[in-house]
Amino acid sequence: MSKAFGPHLAYVAPFAVTFHSGKIVRPHFTRIGGRSLDKGVNLPSSLKAVEDAVAWVMGADDGSPNWSASFAQEPGPAYGVRVELRK
Repeated sequence: MSKAFGPHLAYVAPFAVTFHSGKIVRPHFTRIGGRSLDKGVNLPSSLKAVEDAVAWVMGADDGSPNWSASFAQEPGPAYGVRVELRK
């Protein structure tokens, strides 16, 4: 995560400012690759480490009401995680 976010911290900073000003940040995590997971429990838990890392980079609490994460998946042969930040 640090290698992915490090060169792009200037893009992440406005979302951290939004979060710390008391407004809602909506991170969206997409699991890419593998088989489909149950959207209720398994999908969010498979992305928890990435969510924690993004929250850490922003100095945010992912348990806060200002943190409204959503999760998706794109099954297939390639593997990765796409992170999108929305205000």
